[in-house]
Amino acid sequence: HQIRAGSVRTQMRSGAAAHTAEHNGRKQSFAAFKLDAEAAAARRRDGQRLLLHFGAVDYYTTVYINGVLCGKHQGGYVSFCFDVTKCLRAGENTITVYAEDHTPDPLIPTGKQSIERESKLCHYTRTTGIWQTVWLEFTPHAYIQSVVYHTEPETGKVTLDAKVAGNEPLKAYVYFEGQLVGKGQCVACDGKAVLEITV
Repeated sequence: HQIRAGSVRTQMRSGAAAHTAEHNGRKQSFAAFKLDAEAAAARRRDGQRLLLHFGAVDYYTTVYINGVLCGKHQGGYVSFCFDVTKCLRAGENTITVYAEDHTPDPLIPTGKQSIERESKLCHYTRTTGIWQTVWLEFTPHAYIQSVVYHTEPETGKVTLDAKVAGNEPLKAYVYFEGQLVGKGQCVACDGKAVLEITV
């Protein structure tokens, strides 16, 4: 069965419109992908991680790999990812994505989607499921997931507030007009690292 990611499950061209199964006590649509993980297994042996990214899925997302729960996400308009390094096995793997979207629920943002099955007035036919790109990314075992910079011109301080994976020290260098004016490093704790550098 072939699923075209990027075409929402309510569209026939997605290949998922009639692909349903029992999940959480209800009959739900889902997408199933086949992944040959030989390359992933080799990179994992080299200490790399494999991240499964979703541009957006509307609205409640549950992901399984080879029948094992890999992660859950709530929200239909933001990107998210799961570290699937430990979920993969050598050879063929099956990634199953369940998506729930109770559009008539007033607590779920719907934008201009119709709460009816079809378009109505200025509201268009609702779409659910995977509606943005899905991709895989290899990363080093230790890497920066996100970072926010805080500057204090009066005191000459630069603070980095980072979310990291792995246990490697976080190192940073501050340059001004091509010249190194400060550097520092710190150790992450529970996936977070805060580094203050005086320049």
